[in-house]
Amino acid sequence: MISKRVEAMLTRTVVTLKSESITTSYSDRLAIEMFGDDTTFAYRILRSLAGESGVVVVMRQIVNGIITTPCFERSSPESHYDGMCTSLVAMLSPTRLTTAHLLYAICCDSTTVTSQTLYGYGIAKEDILREMERIVGEGCGDDVGDDIPLESNERVTPKIIGDASIGGSAIVTERVRSLLDALGRERGVVIIMDGNVA
Repeated sequence: MISKRVEAMLTRTVVTLKSESITTSYSDRLAIEMFGDDTTFAYRILRSLAGESGVVVVMRQIVNGIITTPCFERSSPESHYDGMCTSLVAMLSPTRLTTAHLLYAICCDSTTVTSQTLYGYGIAKEDILREMERIVGEGCGDDVGDDIPLESNERVTPKIIGDASIGGSAIVTERVRSLLDALGRERGVVIIMDGNVA
């Protein structure tokens, strides 16, 4: 059974990319979606490693990087995210796939703006993994509610079923929304988060 939260996050990102005919920086756009929701496991890890104000700075740099040096993708968004999830399962063999795992996968790809930005702040993929294990070890990793229980041979593929807001909308802090709005408008880019124009 796939958690509606992570499935909804992947679905929203795919729907946004397809509806806007965006073919660049799929991984970085997913990172922005995850960091824009302050209740995700990925956000908690970033906040723990970079601090509350560091999250905003990192997001600003990722958005800037997406705009100034976009990575042109060769596959569809669905194929991209399916490949990401499949390689994560092969690499880590998790029983639950969380947004923290997705963040780890993004950081494993040194070509992403996200991994380069985090590395610039001294945060490597190993730090993400270590922090993920620490939070789960303290017994609070499951509290965030973004896990996907995986069957032994289940593939995780985002499903497009009409509305992009399947599974509920993300909670996005006003500060992050206004930051992305200002940065996007300044560059002539519309940034879509939680199914709405930021």
